[in-house]
Order: sequence, then structure tokens, then C-alpha cells
Amino acid sequence: MAADLSSLGHLLRVRGPTGLADIAVALGCSTKTAQRLIAAAGDAAVGAGQTRRRRIAWRRDVRGQRTESPVYRVGTQGRPERVGLLRPISPQGCHFEVESPAWPAPDEARDGWYGGLPYALYDLRPQGFLGRAFARRHGATLGLPPDPRQWDDDALLLGLGAFGDDLPGDLLVGDLALRRFLDTRLQATAPLPDAGLAAAYAGLAAQVMEGALPGSSAGGEFPKFTAARELPGMATPHCVI
Repeated sequence: MAADLSSLGHLLRVRGPTGLADIAVALGCSTKTAQRLIAAAGDAAVGAGQTRRRRIAWRRDVRGQRTESPVYRVGTQGRPERVGLLRPISPQGCHFEVESPAWPAPDEARDGWYGGLPYALYDLRPQGFLGRAFARRHGATLGLPPDPRQWDDDALLLGLGAFGDDLPGDLLVGDLALRRFLDTRLQATAPLPDAGLAAAYAGLAAQVMEGALPGSSAGGEFPKFTAARELPGMATPHCVI
């Protein structure tokens, strides 16, 4: 195999994260030449790990676009903090560059390499009654199946990045989801008062059965919706009905 940039890209697209010495052997060149090729690749290549653990991977486009997704954690006061940067890599999986500790990393991912998505992001997958409504509502816009159980990792990443501003958990994936979250906070309606609560619930229930999907995508198979209501003494007004 020739020691050029095209060959480096082909090698890493097939092999995935690979050590410098193995790259040099596969390309039939010195490690210094391999290092120069990696530097010439610029942001098409991702490197992580110290000394002998260091691996290089080739970034993977999602739907034909170079993708990198900042990941944010929303604190108890509703303020988001950036915790890392996720980059899909070839032939599958991703690299997650930790900027602030967000979740315990398994030993095999201590340098940020994941065979799929970071496990914490799978908890955001739309599921159950409202998850299916979420997929039906947004799937066509994104070109995704209407059943979220059919979403692969790339589909999940697209869904989270485009409309994942109000899913279970405290994580946001991508700047678009962050902007939607912040816009929603600015436009938030007042919690429902006890007076007229039954009528308000009936209206929300009718909307969710019609697919209007008020509130967040909580899991579970039974019909439900989410709302904010006046709950004196509680830490949050948000609830699942």
C-alpha cells in the first residue's frame, strides 16, 4: 500500500482506531512518515490516548455531512454545561472527547473510543408511547423510520441533534438541540393551577392521542403526557400524567 494520504484514509476507514506503528507497517513507511500523513489529514483524522495507547481514526460522515456534536449536561438549576465533543468515526462508532466529567467511562472507552454511541446517550432514545409519537412526528422530516426501535446509531444521533431538546435525562446533543432547549425555557408557559386542572388535562390528553405530543418523550407503553402544574413544596413543577 502506498504511503500517501489517500491510502491512510482507506486504511483507517477499514480498520478503525489504529496505533501509529501499525499504520506505518500497513503503509510500508516509517513512523515519522505516518505522523506527517496524519498531520496532513487535519480534522479528517482523530487521535486519542497517551503513548502506546494512542490510536488514530478516520472521521465518518453522517448522511453525507461531516458531523461533530457538542454534548451538554443541564444542571438542577436549568443551566447547560458543555461536557464533551462527539465525532463519528469509521467504520463505526465514535470518539467522545471529554471536557468535563459527565458519566463514568468503561475501561475500554477510557480514551474516548466507543464501538457505538456513549452508553449515556442510549438512555435518550425515544421509547414507549410518547417515543413512538416523537418518531412519527419528526421521523419524516429527518427521513427516519416512524418506529424508533428501527433507528440505528446514526438515526438516533440525527434525531437527538435535531429535536432532542426535551427527552428523558439531563443531556443535550448538538447546538441545535441546545438552542431549542433555551428557546423553550424563554417561552415556557406558567404551571397549571389546581383550578381547572381536570379540563386542562383532558385537553392535553386529546392532543397527545391526536399526535400533537405536548411535553416530553417519556418512556412506557401506556398513553401518557407530561405537563407543568403548581406543586407547592416540590423541586419541580414537571410531572407525567
